[in-house]
Amino acid sequence: PPDAVTKPVVSRSALPQGAPAERLFQLIAGTGASEAGTVQINGLALDDVSPGSLRRAIARITDKPVALRGSLRRTIALAVRDRPTDEEIMAFLADPWLHGLLERLGGLQRRLPEAARSLSTSDRVALSVLQAAVRKPGLLLVDAAAEHVLPGLTQWLDHGDASILREVGSESEQSRRVERPAHI
Repeated sequence: PPDAVTKPVVSRSALPQGAPAERLFQLIAGTGASEAGTVQINGLALDDVSPGSLRRAIARITDKPVALRGSLRRTIALAVRDRPTDEEIMAFLADPWLHGLLERLGGLQRRLPEAARSLSTSDRVALSVLQAAVRKPGLLLVDAAAEHVLPGLTQWLDHGDASILREVGSESEQSRRVERPAHI
């Protein structure tokens, strides 16, 4: 059932930074193939879920967002089942912090190159946050560096209703952040 991916039990979990976390993020997001075994979320094998359903249900907060050449509006609305109108996008971004990120990036009309190459690292993280806010995924995968380069991100994540799997860098961060071990 699709709800097993889109409506997970809300949890906050952490993984140590590095290659294993990156590999797990790829498997969960459906961009990598499992060499052995099956990856499951809420008991549902990801092989049984369409790539489109995974893209809609899972978002990644990263400095490498998926960004096509074109308007910021187009990039923000990627992976949304029904393309939202400008008014709908603005409603999703009504939170003052999110609205500030949109203004910082130049508004919906701004033109972006492929992969948002012209944006700074923190602006690319901001772009991935805006994509997640519009998509409303059930699971957010958060890269270790993201919370360090975008002020306010931690507070926004902590007040959301998506489950969060964070990649954390230092041992002190790992012990502070893990509220529940990651069981995927």
